[in-house]
Amino acid sequence: MSFSGPSSRPDVFSQNVERYEAWYEKHRLLYLSELKLISSIGNFEGNSLEIGVGTGRFASPLKIEFGLDPSVSMLKRAMQRGIKPVAGIGESLPFKNSSLSSILIAITICFVRDPERVIRESFRVLKPGGTIVIAFIERTSPWGKFYSRKDSPFYRIASFFSLEEIMSLVNSAGFVPKKIGQTLFIKPGEEEREETPEEGSGRGSFIALLAEKPV
Repeated sequence: MSFSGPSSRPDVFSQNVERYEAWYEKHRLLYLSELKLISSIGNFEGNSLEIGVGTGRFASPLKIEFGLDPSVSMLKRAMQRGIKPVAGIGESLPFKNSSLSSILIAITICFVRDPERVIRESFRVLKPGGTIVIAFIERTSPWGKFYSRKDSPFYRIASFFSLEEIMSLVNSAGFVPKKIGQTLFIKPGEEEREETPEEGSGRGSFIALLAEKPV
């Protein structure tokens, strides 16, 4: 599969692959908490895709088949983790109408140029009854406020969202919200630990929303 393709995000990701990977090792317990939440709320069996797959840190353990990303360097790492690489951007998915069973957008929603179009494209390529999981750091949460102030090559280009804003995007695209879960109950600066996810929102900084394309 070709690695050539358009890029919507700055080259900061291609230029900082090792720094990206190092975060997951240094903050492994935070990552495992996020992974546990996504795993508890979504089912990615079958023809599945992660938009903004990065190096495959979520797609690989979740058994997601395809990983889309504009960064060649990131895709090469994802491929090493067993992901089928697809070069491209979420605003123009290289998949046929109604061809996928499930989609994951983990954190990537805060880095795309046109989130509304990404969600509409996701709706287009999902089969009726297919599901999308959008996982993100809630803007008004303790971790959202922390990352908004953090001097990082990644978060300097991020645009954070509230749950209400994500819900609006999902509803406008035609999806039906089905389930919301949360984790990261600890605050920045507290001892990191692997946490058990809970349903709903309001306490956790990391939110996962499951929505369905109507049959």
